Amino acid sequence: MICLRPIRQADLPELEQIAKLSGPGFTSLPDDISALNAKIKHSIESFKRHVTDPKDECYLFALEDQHTGQLIGTTGIIAKTGLGSPMYHLRQVKHALTCHDMALRNEFESLILTTDCSGATEVCSLFLHPDYRVGKNGRFLSRSRFLFMAEQSQRFNSRVIAEMRGVSCAQGTSPFWDWMRERFTDIPFSELTHRVGLGETAFIPHIMPRHPLPLSCLSDDARAVVGTVHPDTEPAKKLLQKEGFCFRGCVDVFDAGPTLEAELSNIHTVVESRRTKVHIEHVKPGETLMVANCSHADFRATFTEQAIFDKAQNTLLLSPVAADLLRVMNGDDVRICTL
Repeated sequence: MICLRPIRQADLPELEQIAKLSGPGFTSLPDDISALNAKIKHSIESFKRHVTDPKDECYLFALEDQHTGQLIGTTGIIAKTGLGSPMYHLRQVKHALTCHDMALRNEFESLILTTDCSGATEVCSLFLHPDYRVGKNGRFLSRSRFLFMAEQSQRFNSRVIAEMRGVSCAQGTSPFWDWMRERFTDIPFSELTHRVGLGETAFIPHIMPRHPLPLSCLSDDARAVVGTVHPDTEPAKKLLQKEGFCFRGCVDVFDAGPTLEAELSNIHTVVESRRTKVHIEHVKPGETLMVANCSHADFRATFTEQAIFDKAQNTLLLSPVAADLLRVMNGDDVRICTL
């Protein structure tokens, strides 16, 4: 079985390996030991807080293989973006130029620097080790964080965003930024994403064009990747779309990857999940359920077939192994959702 839990200080060496595996452009897990250590400490402190209104909390979760004890994935939630400095995006905007006297109308799209997403809650840092990208592991990792958000909704904003990694190559270049770099700022893509991974964003408005950038001005290669995700990110995008996330025009300033948005109360897992009481006993395999305890500081979630929901009694019959993994006892509340 696998289990999702809050990140721990002891996870730092394995988290560093995951950061290396994630590659360039994955800014929420920078390949920098000091930055990763700071993220772990911030997360530990955030989980301990009593929160009634979201502020700068950042929750980082570790996915652990219970058989080996190996850290096999991560996912995270930033409670409120843009507090230290604004969160910058490029927004796709449609324009229309009309001359009635000459019966002329011209429509075109441009990119405009914006901070529209500042203040939203962001789901981030979703990464699953390549060896575990089988079965239902990826689906669970993506959806399990929404069980935490459903249970702890006071910790988050009603608007939720997810920045999708855009197209870049293993050598650390991006077709979109290659075009931008030639014309505006001669800074390598890898350096920019590294800076953002360290939390530096104040420089962004100083290196971006100050006026709307027509899409027609871009090269074919650059224009083709606007709003397009990295091939490795396509499964994550599809999972979020099934949750109700959609693209509303904001893209990343460096790789032009899309930002998806949803209302917390409309996210599928939030809507479909429910609280129920636990009764521990051996059960025959049934449908696969996601099950999470209702703690915040000691949050645990897993998926299992060793659980049956008794709707009439509003009780979850749960195997002792799964109950031990989730750290729950008879009569405790859990949150469940079909996987």
